[in-house]
Parts: sequence; structure tokens; C-alpha cells
Amino acid sequence: MTSAALDRALVTSHSPVPISLRFVFRLTATLATPIAIGDSGQGLRKVVPLTGGVLESKADGQLGEGAFDGAQCVGGGADYLTVDARGLSRLDARYVFQLKSGHYLYFQSSGTRYVPPGDDEASRLLSSGSDIDPRRYYFRLKLVLESDDEDAGVQGACRSIVVASAVRGATSIVYDAYVVG
Repeated sequence: MTSAALDRALVTSHSPVPISLRFVFRLTATLATPIAIGDSGQGLRKVVPLTGGVLESKADGQLGEGAFDGAQCVGGGADYLTVDARGLSRLDARYVFQLKSGHYLYFQSSGTRYVPPGDDEASRLLSSGSDIDPRRYYFRLKLVLESDDEDAGVQGACRSIVVASAVRGATSIVYDAYVVG
């Protein structure tokens, strides 16, 4: 049997595993006043320093097993974003948390935030930094986690794809993070 025939046989005899999501933690963080860098041709660049934050997880016997619970943000993290002429924000955030075990967790997120076309009031509220109902806009992220903590829950999340849904308040941000199974 040729290589191409083997590939066809594999594709027809197996299906990809269905995707599931499993809650792993909630990030709640406070933010400083955004620093507007300006528009360099890529959109309006802003940097939003993190002033504090905590992770909360559920010790439910599932992935995480509470290993992230109570992790505290250590200084220096920030959200870096550009906002284009259509209101699409592209985000890149980098934080460091100290887990209760004493180990550190590097946390990087990237994603998009936008208001669907036609909701001018929501666009105005979001661009001004006002509180807004999270159902009025899209805010989703992919997370990259790294740690030398040997806890199985921590390492399981670090090896996996982690996605989040987020909401931005006037001075805070909340992510609900899920491991893709």
C-alpha cells in the first residue's frame, strides 16, 4: 500500500476527537490608567499596566485541582493593545503570578476584542473605558502558561491549549480560562 493510500485509510477510519472545555481558573485584576502611545500606522497603541491580580480555581478533582487558587500577580505586567479604525482591538498581555507553592507562573494572552457593527453606543462605551455588558462585545483570548511547578494540574494546563472569555471594566479585567480537551 502506498503512503497516500495509508493516509487516506487513516483519514477515513478515524475522526478527530471532539473538543470540550474545562474551567481551570478565573483571573481578576486591577488596571492602571491606560497609556496612549498614539497611532503609528498600525492603529492606536495603548499600554495598560496591571496593578494587582489573583487567580481563583475550583478544587473539583479536575484539571487544576486548586493549584492555581490564590496565585498572586507580581508587579510589572501589562496589556498591550492596538485599536484599528474599525474598533478591532488586538491584545497581547504578559503577567507573572506567584502560585501558593512558591513557584511562578508566566502568563501570556493574545486575542481580540470588538463590538459587532451597528452598536455605536457599545463602541463608544468600550473605547472610553466605561463599564459595559460583556454580551455586547466579543472578547476572547488564547493563553500560554509556563511554570516549573511539578503539580500535575499546573503542568497539565501548561501543556494544553487554554482559551478565555474576558470582560473589561473601567479599572479591572476578568478572564475565565478553560483548558481545551
